[in-house]
Amino acid sequence: MTKQVVRTGDVAEFFDRARNAARRADHGSRFDGTVTLSYEDPQRMFTILSESRRRLMAEVIREPKTISELSSSLHRNRSAITKDVSLLESMGLVTSQR
Repeated sequence: MTKQVVRTGDVAEFFDRARNAARRADHGSRFDGTVTLSYEDPQRMFTILSESRRRLMAEVIREPKTISELSSSLHRNRSAITKDVSLLESMGLVTSQR
């Protein structure tokens, strides 16, 4: 399983990490499989990664599911799940297939 790191930081920190990753790639170093999500604004991070959306993400990490299955297993309205999946997908946090 891929390790996921969520943090806040500014643009300079983001580009420092990107440059370090590029240097490691140039030297043929292996990557550890960590995915880092970085937000400049902590409030925005908590708005996007609400408790219900974190539970949704944890559910699909365990096993991919349909919207109906997620609605049932999370005891949430289907339209709310659909909206959350769309938002998380637009942020690059989940992918969906039709």
